[in-house]
Amino acid sequence: MFDEGLYTFLVSAATSAGNRVKPMRLPQGLRLPAIVYSEVSPGIEYTQGGESSVKEPRYQLDCWGADELASKTLASEVVLAMSNYNGLMGSEQVFSAFIEGKMDDPDPDTGRCRVIIDVVIQHKR
Repeated sequence: MFDEGLYTFLVSAATSAGNRVKPMRLPQGLRLPAIVYSEVSPGIEYTQGGESSVKEPRYQLDCWGADELASKTLASEVVLAMSNYNGLMGSEQVFSAFIEGKMDDPDPDTGRCRVIIDVVIQHKR
């Protein structure tokens, strides 16, 4: 399963989030900074013969921080680790990772901030 490889990659990427990497949503009470990842699109490619052996799923990586500086620092670390990465993510061979979007999203009620990173990861099925 590709998500396991992405999780392993993000934990080992030496970001300020450390091992605080979670799927789909930020657990209440989790110490920040933290990364939350979720699949936005499965990225299944098709040929005339059916499904291709290459996938290009799109992931949203939410870089949470207690304030703007912490979330932007974490986002910079994630972009540095992910941008045009090729190699293994877990046991999956990644050909390239493309950062396709980045957006600040402060929460005025809590003061916490997140930077949303949109990344497409091309890998072998």
